[in-house]
Amino acid sequence: MNRLSTLFEKVQSLGVRDTYLPWENHLVRKVNTMSIIGITNTIFSILLFFLIDIPQVVLAFVVSFIICPIILLLNTRFHYLWATYFIIAFSYLFQVYICLLLTVQSGTYLHYFPLIITAIQLFGRKELIKHFVISSLIGIFSVVFIAYGSYYHIGEIELSSFQLVVIFGINLFISILTTIGFSLTIAKENLEKENDLNKLIKDKELLLAELFHRVKNNLNVVISLINLKEHEALSEEAKTVLIETRNRIYSIALIHERIFNNKREFELELKPYFEELIEHNLAIFGNQKKTVFNIDCAAIQIDLNKAFPCGMIVNE
Repeated sequence: MNRLSTLFEKVQSLGVRDTYLPWENHLVRKVNTMSIIGITNTIFSILLFFLIDIPQVVLAFVVSFIICPIILLLNTRFHYLWATYFIIAFSYLFQVYICLLLTVQSGTYLHYFPLIITAIQLFGRKELIKHFVISSLIGIFSVVFIAYGSYYHIGEIELSSFQLVVIFGINLFISILTTIGFSLTIAKENLEKENDLNKLIKDKELLLAELFHRVKNNLNVVISLINLKEHEALSEEAKTVLIETRNRIYSIALIHERIFNNKREFELELKPYFEELIEHNLAIFGNQKKTVFNIDCAAIQIDLNKAFPCGMIVNE
């Protein structure tokens, strides 16, 4: 069982490239999955139609079995769009042939449901919307051709009532099995995709936290250097300039500190920031008159682009 699972994963990953975006690699895996499901269904159908003695259909599925691996080859050697178009076009073409051969009463049209789900899953992105339109037109054209061929009985073979019932049951079973199998595989792919995205988000959060931490430390180093120069300054005018510069830098450093501590990468709670900034300035200049301040500010969150100028204004 483990060997079979490993083989499935290996075949499913054929054509996956480092140069592709994550969603493109997921599309590659979906196309390979459809190819694997198609090969499995083909083998199953060959056995069943051989047992009920319909050689024309057996021959069609043998040809399909030979063609299915081409999808894997296109995905591996060329581009995933070639493989995607091939699997969609060939599936619709094959459905046209089988529907005309066995008649609509055999229930072969049931395979259109997993085909529609496949097209939506493969082309269901804004980057591929034009390809989805093209595949939909191919599907509509195939339905029109089946309706035309059924009306004029093109390519029909004689089938007994018993054979029609058996074939309808086979088509119903295979279409349901295909839909379930593909849906489960896609659900697994989507779960893996979600896990990859969550991991990427966590990595970005760690990088941002490290960035804020480093910027805060660097600004504190600058503040310490200004403090050293303040003590060396001889004139009061120079000391005042250094203090004002230090306070401006502190207003910026405080934003980075609060962002880092609150884990809010791009937003800052305004009122607590103003309170801490004003208290710092009062402490620096010596609050001998016991100045009392009151901040009339709503409890709002603002982004960093607005937080920096707000802090500079309050500091001044």
